[in-house]
Amino acid sequence: MSSPNWTDIIQASCSIISAVAVMITLIFTWRQVKLAAQQIRQASQQAERESEDRNRPYVSAQVVPSLGGMGAWDLQIRNTGGTAAREITIRLVEGQFIKGSTEDDIKVCQRIEKSIDSRFTLQPDTSLRLYWSFYSTTTEEVKTGAPLRGTIEVTYRWWDENIDKRYKEIIPYDCETLLIPAPSTGAKRAGKASEATLINIEHALRSISSNIGELNR
Repeated sequence: MSSPNWTDIIQASCSIISAVAVMITLIFTWRQVKLAAQQIRQASQQAERESEDRNRPYVSAQVVPSLGGMGAWDLQIRNTGGTAAREITIRLVEGQFIKGSTEDDIKVCQRIEKSIDSRFTLQPDTSLRLYWSFYSTTTEEVKTGAPLRGTIEVTYRWWDENIDKRYKEIIPYDCETLLIPAPSTGAKRAGKASEATLINIEHALRSISSNIGELNR
């Protein structure tokens, strides 16, 4: 058997080098295709998240001074999202409802609990206010309803043609520490019978001032 000459050696070496180059090219191409597929998938997921962020409902809850005046707090629920929030439920997860000592207080607390147990829907850019707590303006102790400090759990559903997602928000509140101003009707002024017209005008102006104040709550 004759030994290979230099030509055969060179050809064999070139074949080996070509095969290695082809393998390297295939590996590099495969990695580039894989990277491109990952980028496409990430871009699709990002677009999906951005679409959800734009269109999903966003429900918030806040305990605010009551429209009923001093001695009460309201729970204001608002949907600031782009679509309807359905099956909204509210639960007090920190703190307990106070029934009160009188029959009327117990009935009021039961009505409050029944209100938050009811599932309801909020359209985009709408809000709802519910009585939340009634307290003594002298002792600042709760007579009936929710405590002045606690945590609320709000759950809601985004349901559409091809979408069915549920969300949950945990919202703490504190009506004892925070100093929250409430609109007032102003000081009352006594008047004689002959000044009834001026008194009525004064009352009307105070009412307008109070209502304007309520718009900013």
